[in-house]
Amino acid sequence: MNKIFRAATVVLFAATNIGMANAQESVLLLMKDTPQQLKYNPALRTTSRGYFVFPGVGGATVTVENTGFGFSDLYVHDKTTDEWSLNLDHLAQNFKGKDDVLHVGLDLPLLASGVSMPKMMLFWSIANKTTAEVTLPKSILDLRYGNYDYDNNKVVNHELTDIGFKMMNYNEISFGGNYEITKFLTIGATVKYLSGLISASTEDMYLKFETIDRGDGTYSMHIKSKGQINVAAPVKVKNDAEGYVDDFELETDKIVDIITKNAGFAFDFGAKMNFLDNKLRVGVSAIDIGSIKWKVDNNTFQTEADFTYNGMDVSDMLTDIDKEKEEDYWKEIGDELSKFKNTKHSSGESFKTKLSPTFMAFGEYELMKWMNVGAMASLKMVNGNALTKATANMSLRPSHHFNFVFSMGMHPGMAFAAGAAIQATAGPVQFVIASDRMNFNLTKTRGTQLTFGINLLMGAGSKEEAAQKATPTQTRKRPDYGGLR
Repeated sequence: MNKIFRAATVVLFAATNIGMANAQESVLLLMKDTPQQLKYNPALRTTSRGYFVFPGVGGATVTVENTGFGFSDLYVHDKTTDEWSLNLDHLAQNFKGKDDVLHVGLDLPLLASGVSMPKMMLFWSIANKTTAEVTLPKSILDLRYGNYDYDNNKVVNHELTDIGFKMMNYNEISFGGNYEITKFLTIGATVKYLSGLISASTEDMYLKFETIDRGDGTYSMHIKSKGQINVAAPVKVKNDAEGYVDDFELETDKIVDIITKNAGFAFDFGAKMNFLDNKLRVGVSAIDIGSIKWKVDNNTFQTEADFTYNGMDVSDMLTDIDKEKEEDYWKEIGDELSKFKNTKHSSGESFKTKLSPTFMAFGEYELMKWMNVGAMASLKMVNGNALTKATANMSLRPSHHFNFVFSMGMHPGMAFAAGAAIQATAGPVQFVIASDRMNFNLTKTRGTQLTFGINLLMGAGSKEEAAQKATPTQTRKRPDYGGLR
């Protein structure tokens, strides 16, 4: 039973771990027939003459991951008792990097279609996207030491900076296209109109805990904080008698618009080059270059507190159990701690939130007509952190109806992980399922990503079939699929 519980816990951790989005390019870039590849490079093309993406399931992507640690870094296994236990010292030793970037993302397509012509392709889509990014410094783990080092008989102070988060939910309406300039070069671009629904982000967050030795055997706790949280959402704020924030409520029933005044634009750029009679393909792209300006339902929460807590006399509580004194004691503690909140609220000021751009490069070579190998590298900017990734990929295509892709390499935070995808076509209907960022050892997995799609293809594989049926007297040319094989 314990082994079953342990396995279930590991699977749950892999499925719910927080992390960064848009990792699926490792496998989808090699699937030349899938419309979803256009999200990572608008210069790619499908072999079909057109496509239609089924609403809600045409490439829905869920991502959960972090860059700093996996299950086996956070928990330690005791082989004697066969138990897993939380160990923050072990986590601190295995924490990767200076900061941990956590991200959860949901990309939900609403409508999408495209049409392909001899030298160009046009496409458009409507999607709802949610992204949440959190940056935690490694120094936050030092809080496990408390405020006093008994081994060395000295106080311990803590100073936390670089803590931040960014959350957005927005609708995206995009129009794009690509054009074959020469038989060796195709370029593409996508313009995205962004309509923001809800947003929250931090600015210049700072928190300091300082223990002061007063020289008489007693200590004071000095706490200093500063920061700002920008919120764009219908929020109902309640202030206390001193004008500080006492409570707030999110009025979710008001978040219903498709087009709002919180507008922005983003752009994707891509290029693809063919060499060696289309056997070698390389490409580069820049995705999500843009921002949203939040103009309505804007709320700013600012805190700047400098508070010293000198402790309280608990002798009466220890010597005389009295109900009235107990109530006075807890009320006094509450009054003291309330001095630290000091959060002011204001509204009306607009602010801008940048998307997290991604830069990618890939290469692919056809070893055989049914086997391609390649490599992909990417760099994603998240809250000022540059997260890099490099993978090696292999694509197997035994027939026009099936395509299998495998990927493995180093992901952000220097985590080794693998991915796989299957594309199956039955008549005009195409099924796609892809998973990425999974370690062969589940306890080392820092998250995962899953994409599921159902597409309707028009004229799928017509170029390939025409080339295969050509007679010996006809001129045979390697078909140019426009996208990757």
